[in-house]
Amino acid sequence: MIEVLKPAVTKNAEEDYSKQFIFEPLERGFGYTFGNSLRRVLLSSLPGAAVTTVKVNGVQHEFSTVKGVKEDVVDILMNIKNLVIRLHSEEPATIHLKAKGAKKITAADFELPSDVEIVNTDQEIANLNKDGKLDIECVVEHGRGYVTAEANKSGSMPIGTIAVDSLFSPVKRVSYNVENTRVGQKTDYDKLSLNVVTNGSVEPEEALAMASKIINEHMNLLIDEVTAQEESIFVAEETEDLERFNMTVEDMDLSVRSFNCLKKASIDTLGQLVDTKESELMAVKNFGKKSIEEIKQKLEDMELGLKDEE
Repeated sequence: MIEVLKPAVTKNAEEDYSKQFIFEPLERGFGYTFGNSLRRVLLSSLPGAAVTTVKVNGVQHEFSTVKGVKEDVVDILMNIKNLVIRLHSEEPATIHLKAKGAKKITAADFELPSDVEIVNTDQEIANLNKDGKLDIECVVEHGRGYVTAEANKSGSMPIGTIAVDSLFSPVKRVSYNVENTRVGQKTDYDKLSLNVVTNGSVEPEEALAMASKIINEHMNLLIDEVTAQEESIFVAEETEDLERFNMTVEDMDLSVRSFNCLKKASIDTLGQLVDTKESELMAVKNFGKKSIEEIKQKLEDMELGLKDEE
């Protein structure tokens, strides 16, 4: 097995939800292998939470307006889609917002169940005048990647419920750079710098750990598959050998003399024959050298032989 250098991982803080991770030394070529794999998984495969449907009281579709509200429904939906949410349960949750009178409404005005957090509570939702009134209900769900409004629709949606596009990924940006680094006198090792920016629903360290776990789980599937195939081949070979050694000496197409000598020695199967030494056959009455040579040749043709003399 090839000896692999264990890289050191250094974390450099840039902003609250932006971190740079440095991996060095890596075997040549593995900087790009790890960097590209981690980047793809970080951007596309991490689970997160987002709003999937919105119901605005008195509104039938997204191209409506609400009396006393500065923004139209399209703008309100856009602001809601910008919410950064943590959902601590596996089941969907519902959040509510009720407001009236002249005021600026932000994410902090939502009434949340115990299993939901909004990270960016300063996210603007809408602006009301003195006659304005707004009643909003949103469904929050878990998911991965980007899901279109069409995919979020269901046949059982109540009238007036609007499906929205959902960006579940907690990672906003990922970039990486690979440079040469030195180990002793060798300078052809890789140094990987990986920059991860999240939306705040998870820390960059947590995002990196999740991505690494996802890659590892998929690699284990391949390992398990190869191992299962090897075990299957081993069992098949073992079964084949068992059937082969159960072959009777009658099926070996020996001369009558050689066959009779084996029967006299109480050797009925190929397995018994290969477990017998040449000296033991010679000890059998009338078991001549010619018969033994014939048997040895037959066994050699089958890539077998008599038991070695001790």
